[in-house]
Amino acid sequence: MRTPNGPNPLGKLKFTKLLGVGESQSAMRLTTYVNAVAPVARAYDGYLIHSNMAAPPPLNADPSETMPNPTLIRTDLRVPTFVVLTETDMTLHVTARQPDSATVHTWELAGTSHADQWLLTTGQPVYERMFGKPVPPRDCGADTPPINDGPAHYSLNAALPAVNRWMRGGPAPATGTILSMQGNTPVRDPATGLARGGIRLPDVAVPTRTLTGQRFAEGAAALFCGLFGATDPWNGDADPWDTHNAGDPSNPTAPQTAEPVLRQLYPTHADYVNKVRASAWTSVFRGFLTPADARTIVTAAQNSTVGVGG
Repeated sequence: MRTPNGPNPLGKLKFTKLLGVGESQSAMRLTTYVNAVAPVARAYDGYLIHSNMAAPPPLNADPSETMPNPTLIRTDLRVPTFVVLTETDMTLHVTARQPDSATVHTWELAGTSHADQWLLTTGQPVYERMFGKPVPPRDCGADTPPINDGPAHYSLNAALPAVNRWMRGGPAPATGTILSMQGNTPVRDPATGLARGGIRLPDVAVPTRTLTGQRFAEGAAALFCGLFGATDPWNGDADPWDTHNAGDPSNPTAPQTAEPVLRQLYPTHADYVNKVRASAWTSVFRGFLTPADARTIVTAAQNSTVGVGG
């Protein structure tokens, strides 16, 4: 890449630093590259690995085939590696947890899923250009909650400049709280269904709905839908999936508990907006959110109806 002896993928583009980035399957392959090839090739100045969870076997694989274990990142590289993990990823990655070091840093994101609604929405134009039609609808089962519409992309927006500064000799990214896990399952607040611990952006710190990286799905839907988590609005248990059992995202561990009441959490609209604003700018100060995204989040809160008429 730096001195190609064949086709030059960058053409005449000049660069001073080269960052290797991978998400999902690419993240798993990039993990292998970091551990096995990077010490010799020394082609990159840093790495951003997003969601390098263990992968299930292919659909046509032997049913007895086990899932590969996630892998620790070697700590003897001369360049930094930044790993960003969602709730979904942690269910398969918890055995590969490692403490932050001089060259390896990890964020664990509460309320996030391996893939989400933001990914589908932003990927729609690309899909249409490639295939000439919209992304086909996915059936995650009748009367099941919508997929996660949480804040994972905001964390990635902050992670990219953070690793850029780090590989240019600046400070390491901010250290984040890890998710509370019991085995390979996130520990959840029984009153809200939200995971405990982890980096908590305003959607989770000042919640109006349950956001989770897990969902219950069966059959062919399980492979796809299991990666997209779930969103459960707090609307007085009015949804068909609000059945107060394991399939109810807001009450997976406390079936007898009703959803939180927004009017009780946020008596007025101003109260809600002020709490969102405080959470957003605290996240900016701590390094987990960009100022531009903080303004977007606060504007959305101002335009919402949460607390209106309270």
